[in-house]
Amino acid sequence: MNSLNITAADVVASASFVLAAFALLATGLAVTAAVWATYQARRHEAEIARIELSYRLLLAASGGGDARLPNNNTHYSSGPVQLMAIAALQSFPEFEPVYEQLLDARKTESENDPTAYPKAYYAATQRLVEEVARIKKRRRYRRPG
Repeated sequence: MNSLNITAADVVASASFVLAAFALLATGLAVTAAVWATYQARRHEAEIARIELSYRLLLAASGGGDARLPNNNTHYSSGPVQLMAIAALQSFPEFEPVYEQLLDARKTESENDPTAYPKAYYAATQRLVEEVARIKKRRRYRRPG
């Protein structure tokens, strides 16, 4: 009888150890999955913020219509804002085809309007396209995300 009790106690101890190990493993996997999901969600949020920023800069670089800036006095279409936005777009080399289309539009605009800003927009956009080409060539650019 004594040996039966010892054997039963050993089986229960072994089973509880296996169950505890399984519970720890399951907990570890659950924590890992939660951390991975949080990381992925933050990465996607950052990519969405990047896309939104690039859209706003493209809107400003192209003239943006009559949308007002946050100061509520000037428009996105003002000359200094467009020039700043064109320069800032170097941080988004993945949109090179859009910049090339903008360059074509700026070229036509500068040929038809001899005032200073269309020529400045064209020159700035041309520098943007050239710089993006250099960036992509130098770094073997890989799209973020």
